Amino acid sequence: MLKQIQMDKHMFPTRQQCIAYTVLAGFLTLTSATVFAEGRPETVWMRGGHSLGTNDAAYSPDAARFVTAGDDKTVKVWRFSDGHLLETLHGHSQWVRAVAWSPDGQYIGSCSWDGTVRVWNPNTGEELLTINVGVAMSAVTFSSDSSMIAFGGFDNKVTVRDALTGQFVQTLTGHTDAINQIDFSADGNLIASISSDRSIRLWNVSDWSLAQVIPNAHDTFGVSLRFSPDSSLLASAGGSNAPSIKLWNPQTGGLIRSMTMGGAGGGNATGCDFSPDGQFVASARFTAGAWVFRVSDGMQINHIPTAGRSRIAPDGKTLLATHLSPTGPNAWAIFGFPDGSLVNQFVAHTSAAKAVAISADGGMVASAATFFDSAVRIWDAQDGSQTHDLHYTINSDGLSSVAFSPDGTLVAGGGSDSDGNIRVWRVSDSVLILELLHGGLTSIPGLDFSPDGSVLATGKFTGGSVRFWSMPDGGLINEITTGQVLDLEYSPDGSRLAVAEVQKIRLLDPATGLTVLLINNAHSGIVSAVDFNSDGSLLLSAGADGLLKVWSAKDGALLRTLTGHTAGVTDADISPDDSVVVSTGADATIRLWDFADGTLLQTYTDETGRLDLAVNAVVFSSDGGRFAYARADGSVVLAENPFSSILPGDVDGDGDVDLDDFSALLDCVTGPGAGVPPDCATFDFDADGDVDLFDHGAFQLAYTGL
Repeated sequence: MLKQIQMDKHMFPTRQQCIAYTVLAGFLTLTSATVFAEGRPETVWMRGGHSLGTNDAAYSPDAARFVTAGDDKTVKVWRFSDGHLLETLHGHSQWVRAVAWSPDGQYIGSCSWDGTVRVWNPNTGEELLTINVGVAMSAVTFSSDSSMIAFGGFDNKVTVRDALTGQFVQTLTGHTDAINQIDFSADGNLIASISSDRSIRLWNVSDWSLAQVIPNAHDTFGVSLRFSPDSSLLASAGGSNAPSIKLWNPQTGGLIRSMTMGGAGGGNATGCDFSPDGQFVASARFTAGAWVFRVSDGMQINHIPTAGRSRIAPDGKTLLATHLSPTGPNAWAIFGFPDGSLVNQFVAHTSAAKAVAISADGGMVASAATFFDSAVRIWDAQDGSQTHDLHYTINSDGLSSVAFSPDGTLVAGGGSDSDGNIRVWRVSDSVLILELLHGGLTSIPGLDFSPDGSVLATGKFTGGSVRFWSMPDGGLINEITTGQVLDLEYSPDGSRLAVAEVQKIRLLDPATGLTVLLINNAHSGIVSAVDFNSDGSLLLSAGADGLLKVWSAKDGALLRTLTGHTAGVTDADISPDDSVVVSTGADATIRLWDFADGTLLQTYTDETGRLDLAVNAVVFSSDGGRFAYARADGSVVLAENPFSSILPGDVDGDGDVDLDDFSALLDCVTGPGAGVPPDCATFDFDADGDVDLFDHGAFQLAYTGL
């Protein structure tokens, strides 16, 4: 906690003192709540993901948030400004095919191939209503006054119910194939549906009578439709032989114009949307990009080749779309509208995030993902913006390990790829400089740079061995036969290498390759992680048996066992000051322990205990003030360590906030809107992204002068 002493009343103006107390009160409240509250750790930033493909997205009416639907059975709510994942909504047991945000902003609707439609509170993540239809659902929407929810799917009909109670309102029939999308007109008079039977049907909401039938709307099935903001037009997208957007008169069903999206190839049309002023309409094709047309005359305004199915923001300034990439899976991104400039890529990974590392200077976080994502991504530790996207390979089992060199100039990733098991990139320009073969198709779950950066050690699972490579030329120095390697870690002085195997822990002498210590039966299953304390005298291990153990690194004596995880421990790390252990598990929890006696200090349960939220990896920053972790749903998170010994404002780390730190503060003051300069984050007390008057005042209360 911050220390407070009596200070010279003339040091700061009275107004600043008042501000300081206000800011500090909020700061202390936040800190106290973090220590005792379960749920998610207090995050610096969070880059979320879906562990499988995504199918739909929708903005909140105020454009501050958006929601996505995933093949990983989840619905996710995001903050638009920075892509921070706010909520993961669980309940569906199959792919979530469509999502909608109610016009009043109070509800999120989702439907799934599990045969259910669900209504959620977007502010709390609470599930308010479940409607069991019993047939796969693929379309959902709210009425213009948010009182009704309409849905449809493979039952070939549109069902309307009360959005809050689920009370039945009406069933609309006539389609002979699956419903692909439904929309209410903004004036509340009409409801329209488009089906795989190639037709569009419109009904009068007043008495649910059939208003219009538009047969053969597209050359093949229609996939999407949307009313214009003034309800005067209906746009539909569909077709595979000649994908197009068509504009219809909803009162007569007459075709106004058809706008073709490109030539041959590129797949079916997918989605369509009007700009909020009604001047533009947009749609996309699976692999050929998005098209923007002017409504008044059908003129093509833009073709955005890297944007897939999309939604236009309520303010008309941005386009939320899948980002079509030739080198990786399609993830959601923000594009400028209608110019198509890429504004932000907010999804971390589209497969399970398996490994995470923090650079020694604390400025970068690297994460690695498995399966089709197969990428190392580097994030700015200050704001979570993605700075590098390093693709390992495509169509493999992906990456399982990642590490920075001590000086931060290199990053290495290891995975399963017969063409090159380990890849090393130069961070400055993202250039791949090395591809190191470890022999045969195998996974590389462990790699680590020596403390001086001259050697990279890599561990092979199948056929078990450790190889030592000289850096940066990549020459093979030595190979040591071991058991199946799950993890490895250099001691702080580089004199030993700890290797996690199945039931065993092995300590190697890197210079000779000899085994200097072998701990048999360390865990009842695989040993998933190993870590040395700061002087190398102790060794921490984590196991699939759900246990953490502390050993003497000299003779292998077991000193204590940490119990609490209800499933396998996936990773663990000791804070640099040896005070705290952080561990992650397949039980979807993060746990903090007192390293000295093994006391459980904190359990973070995250959203749920579902296996798709298992936390796969964790690491402390070099100052111990934060930790980064990677989840099975593709999320990467940088969080605060609530038990950090670091004092806010203690730039030089001497344990006091004094005049030296005050001098550094003055160098960091930028004023509102200027952002936080490098190495100044510790002075951003109110976490508003600026070092300013508020932080200047809060520093007074942190100041000790000792």
